[in-house]
Amino acid sequence: MAANTTPIFPLIPVATVVAVATANTGRDGSGTIATIFNPNADGARLRSVRLQAIVATTAQVFRLWVRSSSAGTWYLYAEILIAAITPSTTIQAWGYEYVFQEGKPLSDGTHIGGSVNAAEQVNAHCNGGEYGP
Repeated sequence: MAANTTPIFPLIPVATVVAVATANTGRDGSGTIATIFNPNADGARLRSVRLQAIVATTAQVFRLWVRSSSAGTWYLYAEILIAAITPSTTIQAWGYEYVFQEGKPLSDGTHIGGSVNAAEQVNAHCNGGEYGP
């Protein structure tokens, strides 16, 4: 890991977005899980994942997953309830910000994934920083 300063702080800001829309009702790591964050070789610290639906939603669940390698097993990290909402010009679409207290340290090869229980698109915006170039 590149030492930027003491203590080590992230060097490169991370602000990525991935659309998650394939239905997956499993809690066992099977089915379609979208990789929403994959740090560089020096690792990273993930601060939060902002979830934003872009369609009408039914009552369901967004699941956050973690795995230690690109071919590894997905493990359930957190479940976030999605409310049934039909957005309009006066009603906002469903949104939520999942915050990792103190940031989630991620080594090279660790992936963060996302899945939705029903086939309704939720954009996952990852915010944090990577340690090296």
